Amino acid sequence: MRILAHAAALVIGLATAVPAAAYPVGRVSVSFQDPARGNRNVGVELYYPATVAGSGAPFATPPEGGFPTVVFGHGFQMVVTAYENIWTALVPEGYVVALPTTGGELFPNHGDFGADLAFVVEKLRAESSNPASFLHQKLSGKAAVMGHSMGGGASFIAADVNATVDGIAVLAPAETNPSAIGAAAGITVPTLVFSGTKDCVASASQHQLPMYDASASTCKTYVSVAGGSHCQFGINNTLCNLGELFCGGAGISRAAQHAIVSSLLLPWLDGVLRSDWQRWQDFEATLAAGSGFTSQRSCPVSPAPVPACTNGVDDDGDGAIDFPADSGCTSATDTDEEFDCLNGLDDDGDGAIDAADAGCNLSQLGVEDPQCQDGIDNDGDGAIDFPTDTLCRGAWDPDESTNPASCGLLGPELLLVLAALRLRSRAKR
Repeated sequence: MRILAHAAALVIGLATAVPAAAYPVGRVSVSFQDPARGNRNVGVELYYPATVAGSGAPFATPPEGGFPTVVFGHGFQMVVTAYENIWTALVPEGYVVALPTTGGELFPNHGDFGADLAFVVEKLRAESSNPASFLHQKLSGKAAVMGHSMGGGASFIAADVNATVDGIAVLAPAETNPSAIGAAAGITVPTLVFSGTKDCVASASQHQLPMYDASASTCKTYVSVAGGSHCQFGINNTLCNLGELFCGGAGISRAAQHAIVSSLLLPWLDGVLRSDWQRWQDFEATLAAGSGFTSQRSCPVSPAPVPACTNGVDDDGDGAIDFPADSGCTSATDTDEEFDCLNGLDDDGDGAIDAADAGCNLSQLGVEDPQCQDGIDNDGDGAIDFPTDTLCRGAWDPDESTNPASCGLLGPELLLVLAALRLRSRAKR
């Protein structure tokens, strides 16, 4: 048993983290019908991580668990293309961004628009479970609602309508009818509110601060961008510019305002929708630095709890605590101290768990998704996975580029060892 543990620890120790490359942005226009509202038609512009940039481009292979989703509501009389800065910031980082095109009337119904945002959240989740959909098995199910101005206010309505929304992030949200301020009082999910000190369209004192103050969120943050204007939360837009024609102009550039928003929004989303503790730490550090903005917050409950491999506790009862002392920890951000192939979970989402997973083998004990079954041409030889790639010794092989002579326990022999280790680990508790 000790030899097995040392071998696994060596493999984990030799593994290096490879930063994910930015995803190209794909786009598709879709329409969904809401049967609960008389088959109301909701058009959506969908931007997603793709293999190449462009309209109708193939979806990129999702990470384990799928891509999180952001549903974004546009401002009054603003087209969704005014928020190019949002999808160009989020999609390359592995987010699917959906922008409903409803609510463009001269006198829009804010309640309907908020309900549209809530409906799209659920519809995208359903599409990810639909084998006939191009979204099948692409999404994680985690979703935030976002919006600007009217769309920001409608985001509070959406989260009040749909209690399964995981977070709200809003840019200069404006009061709506029904009241966004009233809706905020019933919302407990993590909430991030941005305002600008040069906003004369929807002032902080009458719009953003009352929403923030009313929010029942267990973790809420308010950010006031110094010199930020109402319209500079999006790209240059003539109709929006007319609305602030006599405001005296912004105090910072549009690019600077976007940079401040992204520096906080991206790690916040990673913390809320991916439970990424390290990124949540990044968000808190940026917030504390306060470069170009002021903030206030109330966050008694962190949306990204300290992972098991960092929390100073011997969670699995093996006498070793955290990374790197516990060989079951693949990194400091690992959420459990057990090996993927011993933890009773389907870590790679292939329907097989631990010893029953063909990906579990001594040579890569820590993970359930080795190179020879990950759907990627890792060694660039034109062949993908076992048995197509002849350098793969089996679906469990962690390396497509080499085929050394086999050693140690393989196949059925290892399954017995893994099962025994599993029982031994449980017996210790």
